[in-house]
Parts: sequence; structure tokens; C-alpha cells
Amino acid sequence: MTSMREKLPVHLIANLLILALGYYWLTIPESRALTLAWSILIALIALALTSLTYTASFLDSKQWRTVLRNAGPLLAAALAIAFIYWLLAKWNAYSPTPTFKIASWLTLKTRKPFKPASFLHAAQVVLWIVRLIIMPVFFLPVLAAVASNARITWRRTNWRYWIEVPLLLLCCLRLPLFLIYWVPNLDGFFVQSTSVALRFLIAYLLFGIAWLVLADRSKPSPAQ
Repeated sequence: MTSMREKLPVHLIANLLILALGYYWLTIPESRALTLAWSILIALIALALTSLTYTASFLDSKQWRTVLRNAGPLLAAALAIAFIYWLLAKWNAYSPTPTFKIASWLTLKTRKPFKPASFLHAAQVVLWIVRLIIMPVFFLPVLAAVASNARITWRRTNWRYWIEVPLLLLCCLRLPLFLIYWVPNLDGFFVQSTSVALRFLIAYLLFGIAWLVLADRSKPSPAQ
């Protein structure tokens, strides 16, 4: 808990710097070679800071040498996982075609009507479970192991971890987005501005705290 209290301010400040760099990067024109080179440099700095920040989130607050040593391997592992999620997104966009063919084939063979929409809904539910429960439960301990010792290992998880991961991801991603996009029916510019500021602040704190708890739960055991 002490380590969590020490890491939280640093983690929140680092994420603010990443967001500021990202926003600044979007404003850089790329019409000339010099500005294009500057844009690439800012993108690399933001990427390095992101890698350092999230490597540190899996480690104790005083392990800064390990953070510097393992930030590169963690970035490579995260990019590999992102590529898998990209492939799943491509499959999700393509899935109506095979589900329609399966439903048509079953209707032809059994002489009973099978709705393609039902098959598509079932496929999307399975894909949702894979992307938001099974893959995070498998990959988060892998990322934690890479951040700790630059090796791809996987620890055995208990049933509580299978419950904690989707709940913490809900607090880390879904709830902050809900707060950001929620527009309450309020009168007056000051009240509306205060509401926006409070909602963004709560969403940001919720994201940071939930991620650090999730990273802490995903740490490898001392034996590893």
C-alpha cells in the first residue's frame, strides 16, 4: 500500500505529460521536412515516456534501474499484444460473412431456419469475452513478468484474479469514458464547466488508481 501511494502521484503526472505530448504532436504541421522530423522526435519521446511509465507501474517505486532496463522489452511485448488485438478487430469486421454462410449452410442441410443475426451475436459475445476477459487475464501477468525480469513467463492465476481483472478494467477504461462522455442536464455556464472539470478529474483518478491496482495484482510471485 505504501508503494501504491508513492507511485500514484508519479504515475498521474507522467500520464499528464504523455497526454500533453500527444496533444502537442497532433498540432505539429508536417508540410516541411524539418517539422516532420520534429513530429517524429516528439512521437518517439512520447512512446519512450509511455513505456517507462507503464513499466514502472508493474514495479516497486525504487526499482528505477529495472524500469530503464526493461522498458524496451515491455514496449515490444505491448506492441505484439496490440497487433493481436488488431487482428481480432479485423476478424470482428469480417465475421458477418462466415456467420451468414454458416447459417445458410445449416438452413440448407437441416431444412430449419437459422438466423444469421443470431450466429453473429453469439460470435460477438465470444469475441467480447476473449478480448476483455481471457486475453487480459493471460497477457497482464506476461507484461508484469517482462517489466520485472525482461522474460516472457506466465504465472498461475486463481479464480479471484479472473474476477478482479474485468472489474478493474471496467473501472480503468469503461467508467472513465462514461464520465467523460456523460452530459448531465445542468443550467448555467459555471455549473456546466464545474461539472466537466469534476468529471474529467474523477475519470482521470479512477483510471490511474484502477490501473495501478491491476498492475499490482498482476505482479509475478517472488519465486518467479
